[in-house]
Amino acid sequence: MEANITVIKGPVNRINNKIHFKKEFVTLGLCISGSCVACINYNKYEMNRHDLIMINPCTTSHIESVSNDFEGYILSIEKNYFEEIIFNNIPELVNILNFIHGNKVLHLNHEDFDFLARSYDYTGACLKQKKQKFFKGIILHQLTTITLGIFSMLPMEQSSNKQIKSRQDDIVERFLMTLKNNFHHEHRVDFYAKAQYVTPKYLSTVVKKVTGETVSNWINRFITMEAKMQLKSTSKTVQQIAIGLNFPNQSFFGKYFKKNTNQTPSQYRNE
Repeated sequence: MEANITVIKGPVNRINNKIHFKKEFVTLGLCISGSCVACINYNKYEMNRHDLIMINPCTTSHIESVSNDFEGYILSIEKNYFEEIIFNNIPELVNILNFIHGNKVLHLNHEDFDFLARSYDYTGACLKQKKQKFFKGIILHQLTTITLGIFSMLPMEQSSNKQIKSRQDDIVERFLMTLKNNFHHEHRVDFYAKAQYVTPKYLSTVVKKVTGETVSNWINRFITMEAKMQLKSTSKTVQQIAIGLNFPNQSFFGKYFKKNTNQTPSQYRNE
């Protein structure tokens, strides 16, 4: 199991003692009752009843204070696992990343809150069934449901309405779609910049601003995710996978894979 996913629901004495948000995780917090203050990159954000907070990876964050009647859900998802959702939901991903990158708090209406609360509860129940044959697929499905559910709850200015979407968001969305369709054979930043009719420097600046990650990181993630999938789900040899992902040879691919995963392809396949 690659992911480290936890769902925690409970009163202040449980949440405050256990949760210190990790930099390599996407965190989705939901306030059931009371209030709390989260400190994210030294900025304070207050959560009240029916508020949702979305914290992107690579931030320094923790719960600073809570009210006596505070109760909430915390869904923490390892970044690499969360990104498996990318492949089928690029437009939605851009909007959610844009929202998360701002570390904003979203107030939910009663219907949206109930939907997320039920989704969190069901995900928590699924997480207890780790011996289930299709455990990873079930969890991925639940995360996709939650992610798309949150996308539908974002304010109109964060939606994919083409008339109001910013040029920067549009560039990032088109970049990710181009990446999805070409990462098997194109690993160069300048290729993706030319496809968007911008310079590599401008593309890198915009992608970093909107998503919090560089163009090179996104390219590496797509390649690594595909390599992992093929190592686990196909009988292809490491050499065949390397050729299919346009690496000059198996040795070069092996070094690349280890650099991005801290494991050799064989170690990952056999774990």
